[in-house]
Amino acid sequence: MPSWHFMTLRPGDTTREPIQGEFFATEAINNSATALVREGIQNSLDAPRNGQLRVEIRVSGTERAAAAKAAEPFLDGAWPHLEAKPNGLRDVPSPQDPCQFLTFEDFGTVGLEGDPEQWHIEDGVENGFFNFFRADGHSDKSETDRGRWGVGKTVFPRSSRISTFWGVTVRASNARRLLMGRAILKSHQIGGTRYVPDGYFGDQGADQLTLPVQDADTIERFCQVFGLRRGAEPGLSLVVPCYAADELTAENLLHAVVEGYFHPILGGDLQVAVTGPDGAPQQLTADTLVETVRRLNGTLATDMLPLLELAVWARDVVKEPIPTLNRPPAQKAPKWSADLVPPDMLRQFRQKLHAGERIAVRVPMPVREKGKGKETKWSFFDVFLVRDGTEERPRPLYIREGITITGVRGKTTRGISALVVVVDRPLATLLGDSENISHTEWQKEGSNYKDKYVFGPANLEFVSNSVAEIVRLVSETEEEADPAILIDLFSLPAEPDSPGAVRTRQKRPGPDQPGP
Repeated sequence: MPSWHFMTLRPGDTTREPIQGEFFATEAINNSATALVREGIQNSLDAPRNGQLRVEIRVSGTERAAAAKAAEPFLDGAWPHLEAKPNGLRDVPSPQDPCQFLTFEDFGTVGLEGDPEQWHIEDGVENGFFNFFRADGHSDKSETDRGRWGVGKTVFPRSSRISTFWGVTVRASNARRLLMGRAILKSHQIGGTRYVPDGYFGDQGADQLTLPVQDADTIERFCQVFGLRRGAEPGLSLVVPCYAADELTAENLLHAVVEGYFHPILGGDLQVAVTGPDGAPQQLTADTLVETVRRLNGTLATDMLPLLELAVWARDVVKEPIPTLNRPPAQKAPKWSADLVPPDMLRQFRQKLHAGERIAVRVPMPVREKGKGKETKWSFFDVFLVRDGTEERPRPLYIREGITITGVRGKTTRGISALVVVVDRPLATLLGDSENISHTEWQKEGSNYKDKYVFGPANLEFVSNSVAEIVRLVSETEEEADPAILIDLFSLPAEPDSPGAVRTRQKRPGPDQPGP
């Protein structure tokens, strides 16, 4: 029978206390639901099989928890380690408690491909199974993928009170069905024996290597206990036992999906269903997203509806060519100036902005890596903006290949709602290289970015400040004719430590406007 296995700590082994989960404890990720949704869906988007991805997230609550006896076979051998001190766990449930659980299943992906018996990195060999279960900080993902760092999967044990998860995968290449589990504790001691932090659920193989369960009856029983819908369809189903129910509520998960992935949902590339303890799924698709948010009302609707409506318009307007700015000089750092906006386009933007109409504009920019023989690649990003009739200074939402990069600190502009969307590969790769591990910020000092690109810091500033700079150019031109028009559209500088921090010209106070 499969069970949990922890290796003993041997003389000379490095003592390692896992800290990967701390990479997702940032200001831009406000709870466990946000971290799990962002990383989980991103991993699924990076493993597409047939074009459209479907993700189903479910929380059992106490109402639909698995009976302790039903869950017991899948925690066999774990409890002595889960109850050992010190193992890093603070609130360990009793083995006799019903097992509340969270499930995360994706459909339309390839599953975890690769040799499940591989236990070390092999040059030139891609192995999704190895990377997901046996490797931290290593990934076969390329610069064309959304993820980069190889630590995103740690959000699943981080969401568990016992720092544990299981995965059932069906592989597209051979239809093999595999079950394996992993626990990430701290080094701990039972009796006089010391153990490493990592434990695995499966069958013990040669050299004490834990192998995934392949027995069909065991896997089927596991799927029934935890209500998985995997069946024979390729993809990955994850189960988080004893999940952090106070943060991982259906409401928080739904909010995280809408805020983090509304763009690919509206584009038809992603469908998500979130189901709470009541068993009623909330379906988020291109056809239902806006109405679902409007029906739920509350802070989610207040915060997101204007942007969702702008995104729906943006989705449709780019089906035809949209206005494109002039190219900045390729041999200089990109910089905002009046030369980028043709006069006729500037007049058109001014009229639209003043009338409260939406604006769409494509911004070309050069991308060039450092090094001999590296050629300039022309790329672009799109900006969509509208006056929202408020006195607020909301930050634009930045979207890189479907992921909302929530911590970018560009300049703000009063009364403007805006989206900055990056889908073109050269620029998307550049920005992805600059992102931190949790994909919430663009960092000019990032290890994957610093010294890799010509004009590195200027590239990030050019994109992150684009909305405020476009509005500045429009408003400055208007003010020359009539200083009273658009007087409220002035940019605030970004925080000094942000990639978007640049100096801005301050407007002199008018006769009815107090000075600073």
